[in-house]
Amino acid sequence: MEQPTVDVFPDIDQLSQSVAGLIQEWSATRIREAGRFTIALAGGSTPKALYRYLASDAFRAQLDWERFEIFMGDERYVPLDHEDSNFRMAREALLDHVPVQDRRVHPVPTHLSPADAAREYEQTIREVFDVPAPDVPVIDLILLGIGPDG
Repeated sequence: MEQPTVDVFPDIDQLSQSVAGLIQEWSATRIREAGRFTIALAGGSTPKALYRYLASDAFRAQLDWERFEIFMGDERYVPLDHEDSNFRMAREALLDHVPVQDRRVHPVPTHLSPADAAREYEQTIREVFDVPAPDVPVIDLILLGIGPDG
């Protein structure tokens, strides 16, 4: 197993540009190996700069968006068009600007009760990965954020 490394960046802009480059590299590798790239997006304000880089001319055309499966790893329990929705932020900063197919974008169904939404989202994930319970699907990349106060 490769030893983990810690990279420190002077600002969010350089961090975002570096992570966008890694996503470009990793997604190309996974698409070659598995035919698709699965990613769970983080929410909040911190990843917005990364999403804008991914949607920029420099990256958008270099990524095979038709082979991405996009999930939300973090969502607030508000309607998807609410100003506090992490999905709305991801849509406005990234998804509206890249040629990803709607059927490959999987928001949390916050229009349901929390228990029903959890069951439905689990079912969606299991169907996309074709993994029955109790097996656990494996997402290629899960973005996590710690926020500006972290």
